[in-house]
Amino acid sequence: MLDPRFGPDTSISLNIAGVQANDPTFMSELVARVAGTGRASRLILELTEDAMVQAPQFHALIQPMLSAAGIRVVIDDFGTGYSSLSVLAELAADELKIDCSFITNVQNNPVNQRILRAIEKLAHAIGLQTVAEGVETTEELAYLQAESSVDIVQGYYFSAPMVAEEILEWTGPDSKRRVYRIG
Repeated sequence: MLDPRFGPDTSISLNIAGVQANDPTFMSELVARVAGTGRASRLILELTEDAMVQAPQFHALIQPMLSAAGIRVVIDDFGTGYSSLSVLAELAADELKIDCSFITNVQNNPVNQRILRAIEKLAHAIGLQTVAEGVETTEELAYLQAESSVDIVQGYYFSAPMVAEEILEWTGPDSKRRVYRIG
């Protein structure tokens, strides 16, 4: 599943479509295969809030199966869907990824700054880690470091998507680049 050269704490995130999240056969097979590796805790499944809301079987059948296997769940693109606070309270997720639409040029957008603070407070109040998606500029990163309580940032500021071999080179022993956590 994961190349041992990535280290014991490395995780891999996998986006899951709503149709897949609501398919007990697909999810059972996925969980069984991942659990069979002994590394289920290193897998993070990312689902949009809409996908989670539109997957009624997810809450009853699939979420307990993921939890039992130790697979983490992330609510992706938060703030762009149609879920209510009651639905958010029911989701047994580990992280909430704040959509990039609230991060782009955040340092110059007072409305998005207030929305970001509200999302952070809500997420932290229910025990979720926060991830700011789409950080692309030094100014956005500086704002998040100084004015926010997000736990993790990600985006093109750090790197474009890479294949495994490029990641190994990028984070290798001679590299000065590292994954960046601000929380």
